[in-house]
Amino acid sequence: EMYNLIRVFIAAYVWMTGFGNFSYYYIKKDFSAIRFSQMMWRLNFFVSVTCVVLKNDYMLYYICPMHTLYTLLCYGALAIFKEKNNDPKWIYAKFAMSFVVIAAVWEVPGGFDVLFRPFQFLFGYVNPAKPDIPALHEWHFRSGLDRYVWIYGMICAYAHPRYEAVMKWIDERSLRERMMYQGGIVAASSAVLYWWF
Repeated sequence: EMYNLIRVFIAAYVWMTGFGNFSYYYIKKDFSAIRFSQMMWRLNFFVSVTCVVLKNDYMLYYICPMHTLYTLLCYGALAIFKEKNNDPKWIYAKFAMSFVVIAAVWEVPGGFDVLFRPFQFLFGYVNPAKPDIPALHEWHFRSGLDRYVWIYGMICAYAHPRYEAVMKWIDERSLRERMMYQGGIVAASSAVLYWWF
């Protein structure tokens, strides 16, 4: 059960990667090299020093490369044709293309190897207890567990202003109507949570 809980926390962090990066790039429109470098520095400085000092592989701290990858993908999704980010059709197309890219890399046989084989020196890890397993196995497994969650985070960030508008509209209703709407939201959310549990 503890492993399941840890998986949920990691998925939540991947979701926040998509939500936070989308919110920043969509609102601030800052795709500068300085901002990009700051993000990469924040995500990787401490783990890089730790790897050097302890002589460990980068993959032993897989959360950092995983969030670096999803930050890069979020940045790329919004930076490509950034002048079109105000058009909802383009944003939806970018979400769809993000799904296609992820599916091509993780779902299509050989797609993962084509992309990451050149970076095996960085993402490779050979477990001394299981030396026969390919070096990219761990990275394929870890990065693939939550591969779609960051896209869902971006979609939630895009929908957030509409959600806030609906919540404000509900707050302005009469007490009876407000209780009815809020009760419906709590019931629907509880049903989804119960189904998930």
